[in-house]
Amino acid sequence: MSEYAKTYADRSRSMVLRHPIYTLSMIMRGCAQSSFPAAISILLAAFFMAASPCRAQLGITAWAGGTLPTGEFGRTDLQRTPPKSGAEKGHSFGGGVAWRVLAGARSQSGRGLHPDVIISLVWAESEFGNNVPRVLDDDTMQFVTPASRIRLRGLRAGVRVVPWAHRCVSPSFGGGFESGKMKVESRAFFGPGAWATGTDKPLALQVTSKSENISGVFAQLGVQVQRDATASFFADAVFHHLFSEGVGSSTKFSPGDALPTEGEIKSNFQWWEFRAGLVCFF
Repeated sequence: MSEYAKTYADRSRSMVLRHPIYTLSMIMRGCAQSSFPAAISILLAAFFMAASPCRAQLGITAWAGGTLPTGEFGRTDLQRTPPKSGAEKGHSFGGGVAWRVLAGARSQSGRGLHPDVIISLVWAESEFGNNVPRVLDDDTMQFVTPASRIRLRGLRAGVRVVPWAHRCVSPSFGGGFESGKMKVESRAFFGPGAWATGTDKPLALQVTSKSENISGVFAQLGVQVQRDATASFFADAVFHHLFSEGVGSSTKFSPGDALPTEGEIKSNFQWWEFRAGLVCFF
């Protein structure tokens, strides 16, 4: 290659990096004049070159907190036949991987926005108490449930935006989608009523209900504290809404050989989650 050709090539590469319109024209020309595999390679190279002004980091995240059911999910209805139980406050925890894109240099200061965008994929568990009404029938038998719990496990995919990522403390907001299955476990006792005849002793019974897959959405608002570019603490208030109405469920009684009873969930579920956690990037 001649010295003139080398100079022209260096100048062309400099123009590609400095001028996006010229870069786009070169990509279109390459796609038109080359084979399909070569065109794909050019487009992929352009994608990574466009992302190069931002820095991407891979990390891990984990949190723990409490739950507060609301709406129909947290309401106990004794007037319904059979009476409806309501969820009680509980706990939540989870963890997974996170991917962060830095949209501005951390050395920049002032009041301008320099946001971080954090994308996460996590496994989470939310557990609630279950306010099961005590059902009594004095003429025949009585049904008492001394302990019960509701547990939801599944995946969450979310986005968190930190507007002033270059500061030590910044508000944050975001949301995402979730999907999982719900399990309700109860320990019940059947026994003679106050006026029942016979000498039968109370019978312990395990009642287990499992749902099909339930999808939902969540939105979060909180604050993020970071001392350096690798680790951040966060505290959030998260509102969850599950599209559970009409989702199938099955209930099994043990001991017993009967097949599970099939049914449907009667309403959507909502709850608040208050959590604190850590996210670390490599």
